[in-house]
Amino acid sequence: MQLTKGLRLAFLALLALHLVSAFAAIGLLGRMKPAIKRVIQQNVYSLEAVEAMLGELAKGELGEEEHFAAALERAQDNITNEREAPLVAQVRDRMGDVFVGDVQARALVVTDLRELAELNRADIVAANQEAERLGSAGAWAVAILAFLTLVAGLVALRRLDRRVLLPLEELHDVLLAVRRGEPRRRCQPMNVAASELARSMAMINRLIDDRSEALATASVAEHMALVGLEDDDRATLLHLLDRDAKALAVVDTRGELLACNAAARRALDEDQGSLRDQLRAAGRGGEVPPRIQVEEVGSGDRRLCVIEDAADHAA
Repeated sequence: MQLTKGLRLAFLALLALHLVSAFAAIGLLGRMKPAIKRVIQQNVYSLEAVEAMLGELAKGELGEEEHFAAALERAQDNITNEREAPLVAQVRDRMGDVFVGDVQARALVVTDLRELAELNRADIVAANQEAERLGSAGAWAVAILAFLTLVAGLVALRRLDRRVLLPLEELHDVLLAVRRGEPRRRCQPMNVAASELARSMAMINRLIDDRSEALATASVAEHMALVGLEDDDRATLLHLLDRDAKALAVVDTRGELLACNAAARRALDEDQGSLRDQLRAAGRGGEVPPRIQVEEVGSGDRRLCVIEDAADHAA
């Protein structure tokens, strides 16, 4: 069915958008992790090496360059910026002069180490800005996907309401109205309704029309069969009604004609429809002409109508 297929596709699209949102968030957050890891592995490692070399210089012990050389080797192995290589090379070239007491070489090495640390701090700031950019982009991407999911959900709900829910409410109201005795009530055409529901509404209208035509042209016995009286009840009621010379008719609170005697039947045949409408109004408790006397019978869901002038005519 097209209706079932359309609803399934709509909900599958919503589920797909939810999955895309989830995977997008995972992917964007995953891209932030390598940026942070790279900062730790590259820049922080180089800063530790620079701090170790500055510490050895601060000790000022001549001839003790082993720890300084080891830290310089770590910095050499962790060059991540092309501007670091010349600085590391200069420090290596002046290392021997520093540990033999050359004050000028010491000052130049300290300057090179400070510049090397500044380069790594600048790389850390740049990496932090990149992580913030990725985080902001990820937040906006997830927000946009969530907004699209919300819009798609509202569109799907609106479509479901117009194509399915409203037509179903119309079907329910029409069937309930006909059941309560409103034979002229019909399903209103809805161009936005799903094709299956539109055809169902048209079919129900035809069924109601057929039933109304059957009730209008049926004999008393057929009429009572259509409204659901049992055979024994029908026979008993007909016998009792025909024993009375007055024109008698029994209607329910929906305005349906349940039974009438021969005199009332002749009056209905001669009246060409207006009397039948008056009887319906009497059953529903509406205004009726003086010619019809109404009495409640049974539990109050049946009314006995006495048609005065019809009885005189039959006599």
